[in-house]
Amino acid sequence: MKVFGAFSKEPNFSGMYQNFDTEPGTEWKGNVSIQHHAENPLKGKNEAFPKIKFYDVYDGLVSAEEPTVKHTMKSPTDTFVEYTIHATAPAEVVTVRFTLMFAQWDGKATGLVYFDDATFEKVEETLK
Repeated sequence: MKVFGAFSKEPNFSGMYQNFDTEPGTEWKGNVSIQHHAENPLKGKNEAFPKIKFYDVYDGLVSAEEPTVKHTMKSPTDTFVEYTIHATAPAEVVTVRFTLMFAQWDGKATGLVYFDDATFEKVEETLK
């Protein structure tokens, strides 16, 4: 998936997401590879990252797991870099959302990214 900003004067966000049913206490893991090219690299504070969000029965946001590492202008160009994020569903949630997000913090800064090989899954408990 190729993603870039809206080039407005304000910060803006683009990307995609998919919702899944969940129960409290369920652990989730998301992976995605992200790349930006030397021909149109990320500039300024623009960044791309996976994010996990949890929602209640009324579709209200309960919590969101922020990634610890993001794809930025300092990331290597012309190379896919794999990112992994983990989160455990808190109490009172029924939906988990896996999001691939591009944040254009300075609406004029250029650059685009490619997301590829995204996976999202429940982490199975191992029996001892």
